Amino acid sequence: RCALKVQSEQNTILEKELDQLRQQAHSVQGKMKAAFDADRKAQDKSVEEVIIAKEEALSRQEELGQRVDALLKEIANLNERISVLQGATDESRQECQDAT
Repeated sequence: RCALKVQSEQNTILEKELDQLRQQAHSVQGKMKAAFDADRKAQDKSVEEVIIAKEEALSRQEELGQRVDALLKEIANLNERISVLQGATDESRQECQDAT
């Protein structure tokens, strides 16, 4: 009987230790899940920031492309005007030379 009582008490102690270990394991799992969720949320935020930055860069690139196109057209128009003025200057010089 005494041995049975000692064994029963040891079983009770072991069950309490087992419960404590289960609680600790549950707590650790909860902390790990929270850490994983926080990491995932940070990664998602980083990805979102990268996407936004890329979209802004693409928009800026398109805007700059349009400005370059407009400037190239303006340069072409100015070159055409220069050519016309150069032609008129050459013609005027020729007339002056012919007159002398």
